[in-house]
Amino acid sequence: MDKSGKNAHLFLAGPDIRYLEGSIRASYAYQMQSAVLLVRKTPETCNDSFLDEVRGLFGVGLDLRVEWITEEGVMEIAKRITDAALEQRRAGNTVLINICDNDPFLVIPGYITACLTGSTIILTGAATEQRGEGGPESMQIPLVPVCKPLKTRLSILAAIQDGVNSQDELIERVEFKSRREAPEAPYAESSSRMSRSGMSHHVKILEKKGLIQTAKGKDKAKRIMLTDMGRLMYDVYGEQP
Repeated sequence: MDKSGKNAHLFLAGPDIRYLEGSIRASYAYQMQSAVLLVRKTPETCNDSFLDEVRGLFGVGLDLRVEWITEEGVMEIAKRITDAALEQRRAGNTVLINICDNDPFLVIPGYITACLTGSTIILTGAATEQRGEGGPESMQIPLVPVCKPLKTRLSILAAIQDGVNSQDELIERVEFKSRREAPEAPYAESSSRMSRSGMSHHVKILEKKGLIQTAKGKDKAKRIMLTDMGRLMYDVYGEQP
């Protein structure tokens, strides 16, 4: 994490304002040009009093945005956090994910986002409270490296969209996308039509990695769909050159 660069902090918080205060204090080691507070939506957090207290804790002059997490599932929350991280990255910011609560529905999605986006992630507030008095106010978590999928497999994830009914349909979608992106290229170069065996190989690998799932369709054909992780993977790496 560049301590002198343009840093954006994503705070993942529960309703207890005490833990947020400790998290902000622990983040002083890093400069903040902007902050996004993603907080669990509860009766305690959805009122003007809570918002006023939050703004007072962060202080004036900081670009602060508060959003409520209404999603319930781990992957749905991970999608929400990843969208916020990608928005900051597109703005040229270096992202730091600050987990203020020990709620597993914040910790696990936050870690998924950090691994996919390569963002620094720290535990603060309630997330480090169990270490007792005298322990560090923050703890940086090492990331598990995530390999960017091959370009061919990213194009397959893009082509699946909301699902395809057979591998033949998937081949046609990949081919169409390739011709649309390179209309000036000769057909053989722009389409590079994939064989059924080649597509079957990629589908098996993507399914093994948990990025797609298959189900029996009509006439013994396989219906192919993206998993939640597959969508997240494409959101993060599909836009990269």
